[in-house]
Amino acid sequence: MFMVATYADILRQAIKDSGKTLQEISDECIKKGVAVSDSYLSKLQNGKKDPPRERINDILAEVIGCDKQVLNKASAAQKMKKAYPSVKINRRELVG
Repeated sequence: MFMVATYADILRQAIKDSGKTLQEISDECIKKGVAVSDSYLSKLQNGKKDPPRERINDILAEVIGCDKQVLNKASAAQKMKKAYPSVKINRRELVG
């Protein structure tokens, strides 16, 4: 069965791959002008918060070393699905 990668799944794996703690990521984001707390990051990676706007995703991607386009596409897909539940989204394109 094909598993669909959500924004939270992608972010969680990228954070894990970075080897950084949520506090370290938060601190680096703050230095780059984006205030995100470790608590907020935890909620994002666990799917308890909707994905942030593009600027935050860009900084997060830079800090954790992942592709910002993948993160932004996953964010947009999730927001689209929430706004238009009947729309079918090909999530395979998110990681390809």
